Amino acid sequence: MSKRLFDVNGDIISTFHYDEMSDTTTIKQTQDVDPYLEANKIERESQSSKIGDGLQKIASIPLILIDTWRKEIGSDPLSVANRGWLMSRLNDPAYSKLRTRTGKF
Repeated sequence: MSKRLFDVNGDIISTFHYDEMSDTTTIKQTQDVDPYLEANKIERESQSSKIGDGLQKIASIPLILIDTWRKEIGSDPLSVANRGWLMSRLNDPAYSKLRTRTGKF
């Protein structure tokens, strides 16, 4: 038996599956990140990510990836304690599509 539910954002889909034979439940989460990456590209190309007071938005990270990173490092990837780890990720060319600004941070 499978059941699909949406989270609060409405774009992360959690699929719950219960297997009666093995008496196990699995939950798979998916998110279409393409709209986020496209919005990041537009913002990056226009360099319009100023917030005010000299602050600049440097990235927009889909929630599914934040959750994946949380599992990977065992804590909140957005916490102050993990700022160096996060900046190294955002400076990694493999994650360039998350960035809304160019340059090194």
